[in-house]
Amino acid sequence: MKKALFCTLLAAIALASCEHSPIDPEGNENKLPISISPSALTRVTDSSYDTNDEVGLYVVNHNGQNAGSLTSSGNHANNVKFTFSGTAWTPETELFWKDNTTKADFYAYHPYTQEVANVNALSFSVAADQSGLADYKASDFMWGKAAAVAPTASPVAITTHHVMSNLLIYIENGDGYTEDELAAADISVKISNVKCNASIDLSTGMATATGTTSNVIPYKEADHYRALLVPQTINASAAFVIITVNGTDYSYKQAITLTGNTRHKLTITIEKDKLNSSAAFNVGPWSEDTTEYSGTITINNELAGLNNIDYIDEYGVNYGKGIIIGDIIWAPVNCGYHVTDYKYGKLYQWGRKYGQGYDGSIYNGGLTSIGSYADASTITAKSGGISIATGSDINNANNFYKGDDDVNYDWVSPQNDQLWNSGTEDAPVKTEYDPCPEGWRVPTYAELVDLRKNRSSWTTDDGRYGFWFSGPATYDSAVPQIFLAAAGNISDEARENYRGCYGNYWSSRPTSSSAYYLYFDSSSFVMYNTSRSYGHSVRCVQE
Repeated sequence: MKKALFCTLLAAIALASCEHSPIDPEGNENKLPISISPSALTRVTDSSYDTNDEVGLYVVNHNGQNAGSLTSSGNHANNVKFTFSGTAWTPETELFWKDNTTKADFYAYHPYTQEVANVNALSFSVAADQSGLADYKASDFMWGKAAAVAPTASPVAITTHHVMSNLLIYIENGDGYTEDELAAADISVKISNVKCNASIDLSTGMATATGTTSNVIPYKEADHYRALLVPQTINASAAFVIITVNGTDYSYKQAITLTGNTRHKLTITIEKDKLNSSAAFNVGPWSEDTTEYSGTITINNELAGLNNIDYIDEYGVNYGKGIIIGDIIWAPVNCGYHVTDYKYGKLYQWGRKYGQGYDGSIYNGGLTSIGSYADASTITAKSGGISIATGSDINNANNFYKGDDDVNYDWVSPQNDQLWNSGTEDAPVKTEYDPCPEGWRVPTYAELVDLRKNRSSWTTDDGRYGFWFSGPATYDSAVPQIFLAAAGNISDEARENYRGCYGNYWSSRPTSSSAYYLYFDSSSFVMYNTSRSYGHSVRCVQE
């Protein structure tokens, strides 16, 4: 990618304040006027600037041999706009050198912003949807500086650079896929867990990523996808690139530092009937890289066609398709998950349709010491031993029913073993009391046993403690996996316990008086059983 050459001819100027007009318009008769060369200025599309493109310019005079500092106001020229007509650049106001001897530094940027409150923290955002060329181009930010330029009638050359990072994604066919099959497949690409907002220092051209993470849809060229991204470091635990093949999502997790004015290339090979996948990224200058860097994505053929149900939660939020692990399709988030209110999901009494949550003001991703507890302030504790109808009434959704010792510390009386599965372990049947969304159900005992076979080390994700589980495949950051957070529990006495310490995930399988669940802490994980009145996490599987 060529660097953009921004050529301007600047003559002396003095400004009364932060306004864009000269301070002494009557005394400029003998000074050199400004002009900008109509020479083509290359951008991300490898073509000239477009008609009506605008560039902002600052001029900072030296004080003798000492350079001045760029400030938000009071410079020799403050954010003067130049507009490209297609053949020439026109300033919004005429500019002049201060005199015939004073050197100056020149700062140029694009796109122009009329109000710059702080030159050291200009806000800029790349588009979350760059599938259209206009939105892709609008995500480009150019910056350049020419230092210690002596007054001259010749053009002052300012070489501008791309402040954003450029990610290019190529997709190729591998074993089991012909070019025609790949061409016929329904494929889409998105970049995940990246920050789209930036704070840019116009004195250095450096961008700092700000705000929360989101997804970016790249622009599709003839043979690859590309996106402009804010420079930032991507954590290896977060999905970075998600490719959807015929309705099934496949994720890459890769630690990488996205660097400004740098092109990062990724070639993903799609294969069939493999167990592992990997991705490699190259960080190099923003130019065509002749070295080929590649990774592999693999398809579970039998399940790929079945993973066709979106996970749409109780709030109406669509989290997309599930994650295929072994021969099970797992939900992308915990049941009851909410990005701000319930980052760990809700906690459900065994057999109940409605769950409750921790008080977000107290337990919002923080670590609770083992053995500590707090009263459940977002739920109402009630005496147990109630009917199924009462427990499944939406008007009682926030009620937590304490364990009744007359029914083995269950919340319901009489006890019922088929509240979450009216079928068998091998052929489960979802019931009306199942808390999972349509198309999803509470997992069986066997499915949780299969999931727990392989896991990561104790870690955090989005501020939550827990493990990544990869099931039958040996754990690796590139294989399909889900994160189970250590959400703690609500005891049969309505106490909220052990958030950040223990994970407890219900199965649909009861015992004679209790029910089975997957338990884990930082050093162990095992299947246990406990009173059905406890509030535990639920991670749904596709029916």
